[in-house]
Amino acid sequence: MALISAALKMFKVHAGRYPTEEEGLKALIERPATYPENKRWTKIMDKLPLDPWGNPYQYVKSDDPSEIDMPDWTFDGHGLYSLGPDGISNSRGCDDEDLNSWDESSMDKRPLGQRMLESRHAPYAGAAILALILCIGTILRGRKGATA
Repeated sequence: MALISAALKMFKVHAGRYPTEEEGLKALIERPATYPENKRWTKIMDKLPLDPWGNPYQYVKSDDPSEIDMPDWTFDGHGLYSLGPDGISNSRGCDDEDLNSWDESSMDKRPLGQRMLESRHAPYAGAAILALILCIGTILRGRKGATA
C-alpha cells in the first residue's frame, strides 16, 4: 500500500489532484481520458501491485471523510484497501479482515520476516538480496578506487 500511496502522491504532483474514483488506480499506468488537458501525464507505475492474497488493491476517493468511514485526522481525499484473505469487502475496506490505509489496527502486524516468507514474491527475495549486495560492493569498490 505504501508503494501505491507514493505513486498516488506523484500523480497529484503531476495532475494537481488525485485520480477520481472512476479513473482509479489504473490512472497510474494509463493516461485517463479525464486527465487535465493542460497537464503533462507521466506513467508512474509499470503495473499495479497485488495485495498479499493476489488480488488488486481497491481505491476510494472522496471529498467527504464520512463517505468512506475514515477518521478526519487521516483523511487526505483518498484511501486504499485490500479485500483481505476472503477477497470480499462489504464496507469499502472496513470489514474486520480488510486491510486499509486509514485504520492502523487493520495493518498487517506480522513481523517483516514472516510477511516476506509468506509473500508470493518469496522465491525472488534471494536474488534481490544478492543483487543489492553486488550493487553495494560495486559502489564501495568505486569509492575506494576514487580515493586511492
